[in-house]
Amino acid sequence: MGTDDVEWVWQVAKLPTVATEYGLLAGAIGACTWKFPAFISLLLFAGYVSVALRNRFQLERSLSRQLHSSHGKVQEILSLHQGRVEDKLQAIHATSLQSEKNICLQLQAALSTPIYEVVEDKAESRAKLLHALTVAQERLVIVCPWVSSSGLDQEVEAKLNTLLERGVRISFGIGYLPDLHCLKFLENQLVFCGSQSDTWKYNGLSVINRLVAEFEHCDCKVLGTHEKYVVCDDSFVMLGSHNFLTSSSGNHDRDVGIFTTDSDIVQSLTHRFDVALDRTDTLPKTPKKRVPAPIKRSNKLQQPVVASSVA
Repeated sequence: MGTDDVEWVWQVAKLPTVATEYGLLAGAIGACTWKFPAFISLLLFAGYVSVALRNRFQLERSLSRQLHSSHGKVQEILSLHQGRVEDKLQAIHATSLQSEKNICLQLQAALSTPIYEVVEDKAESRAKLLHALTVAQERLVIVCPWVSSSGLDQEVEAKLNTLLERGVRISFGIGYLPDLHCLKFLENQLVFCGSQSDTWKYNGLSVINRLVAEFEHCDCKVLGTHEKYVVCDDSFVMLGSHNFLTSSSGNHDRDVGIFTTDSDIVQSLTHRFDVALDRTDTLPKTPKKRVPAPIKRSNKLQQPVVASSVA
């Protein structure tokens, strides 16, 4: 084999580095079969296989590195945003629960039928008042023009104390309009200063004065009213003709009222009380009596003043 043949073989051997895999394979096999013996063809084929395997291995290793790098970046992004993702999921869950709750409340309100009951005479009216004083959870509005010790007795006072100690807000609305000129503040206490024959109508004011003074969530409005109603939370209303803070169930005069769970009426009467004018500031106020300070006497004897004669 001459020099030219050796050079030709060398050029063919370098084909794997510059040709594609399939073109190199076909060209190498065809050339070697035509000009050289079988062992040279095998040598060229072995070189092609070696180069192809090396390229394949490098390609796989490069892809593996890229995948590993991408996986690391994904993990890093997830770790950075994991807290935000969890907070977002919790917010979505809370919103979903609140929406479900609102839907249930709306369905319950739509499907429930309000109760309307006639309240006959003072015994039933008193029973409804005591029921409200037992089950109230958030707020109790009590409106009645007069407040006597017969209606605001020890049983009612004890229940009022219990509610206030539990944190229930209690709002009183009192004061008959023709009597307002007889109501005044005496030493920060609301008192009735009218005729002796009408004193009984307001002899329960001492209880309200004490509750308002002891509990911040107890308040009283002077309305100038003839209304009589009780609003218990957002649950029910009892209103009628019975002056339930003036007379107990022992009085047998005929009275009538209504008890209802109608939410529209409950909200309407609560709003009516809240926006009503409080006439408390228009009542005359008598300040606390001040004890005069004792006159300080000097220990020095006063010298008599002698008029000087003019010569």
